[in-house]
Amino acid sequence: MIFEGIPTYPDAGRLWAIVAKYGVTAIYTAPTALRSLKRSGDAFVTAHDRSSLKILGSVGEPINPEAWDWYHTVVGNRRAAVVDSYWQTETGAHVVAPLPVAGLDLKPGAAQLPHLGIVPALLDDGGNVVEGEGSGHLVLAAPWPSALRTLMGDHARMEATYFTRFPGYYMTGDGARRDADGHLWLTGRTDDVLNVSGHLLGTAEVESAIVGVAGIAEAAVVGVPHEVTGQAVYAFVVLMPGVVGSDALRAAIAAGVRSRIGPIARIETMHWVGARGLPKTRSGKILRRLLRKIAGGGGGAPRAGAPPPPPGGGAAGGGGGGGGGGGGTSATCPPSPTRGCWPTCWRGTASEGRTQGGGAGPHPPRGCCASGCAVGGISERVCDAEDACGVVRGARGCLSFWVWFSFRFFP
Repeated sequence: MIFEGIPTYPDAGRLWAIVAKYGVTAIYTAPTALRSLKRSGDAFVTAHDRSSLKILGSVGEPINPEAWDWYHTVVGNRRAAVVDSYWQTETGAHVVAPLPVAGLDLKPGAAQLPHLGIVPALLDDGGNVVEGEGSGHLVLAAPWPSALRTLMGDHARMEATYFTRFPGYYMTGDGARRDADGHLWLTGRTDDVLNVSGHLLGTAEVESAIVGVAGIAEAAVVGVPHEVTGQAVYAFVVLMPGVVGSDALRAAIAAGVRSRIGPIARIETMHWVGARGLPKTRSGKILRRLLRKIAGGGGGAPRAGAPPPPPGGGAAGGGGGGGGGGGGTSATCPPSPTRGCWPTCWRGTASEGRTQGGGAGPHPPRGCCASGCAVGGISERVCDAEDACGVVRGARGCLSFWVWFSFRFFP
């Protein structure tokens, strides 16, 4: 079955109702969706029969151990196997995934073993092979049947993108680490790392450490310029319902990140995110370019007379963790009567923008629409890079457009 829509409408039990109704045996979704559903509570899951499930698939980004455990324990009743698969459109098939090998113990958060016929390797920045335990660029050292052959109309670009940086290898663009058992753990995109005082931190490992703290539903981190360390860590933190951002929680997050990664992983600013959650594309990927804009000072100031944020769903940005980091900022905007509120309201400038059809004047770039807080928060107006409608897929604007289109051209 293919499900298109949002898994929280009309409530957070939508997926599990489908599983019960049709006897679904395997489910394949992204960790972002799982964290969102986990935040809604277990009751929406346990209200439906899930005994038909045999395989719980995860794809699209590294899954943090806490989401993995919830997926296995609550959704799968500890019966269904969690398959955390790693692959790309370019690879044409799974590259790394837990295989049905006798005696293999699943590790929450690890993709584990190369698939049949796949020969992975880890390389350092100089192109040297990393043997044994260690981290590096994940590459493939031998051809495989479903490998990409070319890029239509631009073969040279394909070679330059995937085969030039490390000659003789296919470069995935992702980082990974190998543990003592030889199992692989994906750490995120190598071009999406934080360079703090010369130390490279993967965004995925920092986010996983934050979500490992009790009361945290989801997190996203981006780098912001820092005059001393080069870059500083700016964290957007989504709280579980009923949890209120506080100095104690900031300290707990800072301690959790320090214990799992090290003292270099110091969070300069923590930004509590409201009930609407993080801005995402229709495929569930976090819009990091938008978060970078907000973290870098592109966020709007609070509107005059804005009401205070509700407990557990507020929009106040706190000071930095990690032993009392830099002072945080606060940003609130009035909640929408139907859609909640994104905590920071950012509007693109005319110089960054594009022009609406018919030369209607400047329009903010993809990632934010013009109305901003006026319609109840930026999350309601996030523009998917692939969405021609100009508003988040499924919102009223898109629906109205397609209804008009259908009746206009297919009466």
